[in-house]
Amino acid sequence: MIFDLNYRSKFKHCITGAYRKMKRQFILTCIILLGSCSLVCAQIRAYYGPDSAELAAFKKDSARVVALRAGISLEKARPYPLPEPNVKEIKFYHRYWRDIDLSNPQNKVMAQPGATLIEATLAALKKGVITAYDPTPGTPENPTGDAFTLPINYALVMSQLSDSATVDQFDKDGNKIGSIQKANNFTPDKISGYRIKEDVYFDKTRSRVMTRIIGIAPLLKLSLSNGDSLGVQPLCWFNFNQFRKVLVTMAVDTANKKAAMSMDDIFLQRRFASRIVEESNPLGVRIKDYASLPADQEKEARRIEQKLTAYKGSMWPYSTVEIEDETNGTADAKTDRVQKNTKKISAPTGAANAPTKVN
Repeated sequence: MIFDLNYRSKFKHCITGAYRKMKRQFILTCIILLGSCSLVCAQIRAYYGPDSAELAAFKKDSARVVALRAGISLEKARPYPLPEPNVKEIKFYHRYWRDIDLSNPQNKVMAQPGATLIEATLAALKKGVITAYDPTPGTPENPTGDAFTLPINYALVMSQLSDSATVDQFDKDGNKIGSIQKANNFTPDKISGYRIKEDVYFDKTRSRVMTRIIGIAPLLKLSLSNGDSLGVQPLCWFNFNQFRKVLVTMAVDTANKKAAMSMDDIFLQRRFASRIVEESNPLGVRIKDYASLPADQEKEARRIEQKLTAYKGSMWPYSTVEIEDETNGTADAKTDRVQKNTKKISAPTGAANAPTKVN
């Protein structure tokens, strides 16, 4: 009994000592952590505080970077050359025509007030930087209207953009004495969108489907004197490789302020919404030539778009389902061959659980 009491006393003393030791270590650890945090905070305040030299230098560098970006001008920018495709390495060649509608919010970058694409285009055409081509189809040299064969000058393009209005004239008593035709100034609102002509092909050298824009044409609104719309028609055609001289000089204000973009990036990266209006075919017919209703035209455009998307996705038809099917098919065929070439011998009577012998 005495031995038991001494053992309990020693055990209690050991437990109490261990607890006190752990308590002291815990308190010491907390003091060290608090001191370290205080030291780190003091260093941060000293380095990034409102009166620190480092923070002032950082603000000065940031202001310099912002001013540098604001001072960057694209007026003298030149487009980088695109790789020319090798005709011998082209597979699945198709040509498409698409319409870019400026009323679509995704295309608002092309119609920003004061920096519209049509205004930059006309300015470059007037300076002789780019060449406009007649969009009239039906001639032997230009059967489709987009062959870039007949150049037209700036004055002829502007004559199609300018219209006139009848202005009545009155005398001092308010009586109508006649009327005159007065020319209206051009406004960017007369352009409803752009039509692009592009080639889609599989480049065997790069092993990928390429989409290459060939030409672009501003779409002019057609309307009657009473305001009824007659649709749109191309104002003129521009060769896209030459037209890029205009696109690279136009800075685009996008949501991503960290990356500067030009209008050339918008087209090359295909950051626009469009709708297919024609696919290359032997008869040269457009979608609206065999689908008169707008709903049918939209449905046909989606069908062609889905067909093109399916082709692009079929270039690398890797699928885990197909791999599993092939694996299962191989295993089943192997099992059938083994069963045909294997002869099973039944077990003797009374030995139902005996192993089966195979010869």
